[in-house]
Amino acid sequence: MAAEIARSMIPESWRDRVEFVSAGLSASEGAGATLHAEEALRWKGLSLKGHRAARFSAAAAAGADLIVAMTLDHAARIAALAPETREKLIVLGTLDPGRSDPDVSDPIGGTGDVYAATRDELYGLVRRLFGHMKERFGASLPG
Repeated sequence: MAAEIARSMIPESWRDRVEFVSAGLSASEGAGATLHAEEALRWKGLSLKGHRAARFSAAAAAGADLIVAMTLDHAARIAALAPETREKLIVLGTLDPGRSDPDVSDPIGGTGDVYAATRDELYGLVRRLFGHMKERFGASLPG
């Protein structure tokens, strides 16, 4: 959901320069989005119909400028799998200093309401991510 939300919110001047790719540590390669995820985003006019799960790989991460983990545990596992990515790895929730827990809640196995709550959490954090990207990459991002 985070990547699709980010794609929908990206500033127009960044569209040709920034790409969001989703990959999971325990993803079932090629699986589609869950019905609840699809419904949660449909409420915001977004679609996950073409989404296919991909598993995180060190090779794919090597080409990324920024790797955004959803939890501290995910970040530790990514760093263990691809130590060379540590400098470009962040946990999304750490961008909100008001949070007591930096982990984004994982809705897997939850109800539609759980997915909607995670969706709403992600919208706020993606706004902060864009601010972080502007600070981190500065002049290399237009606008």
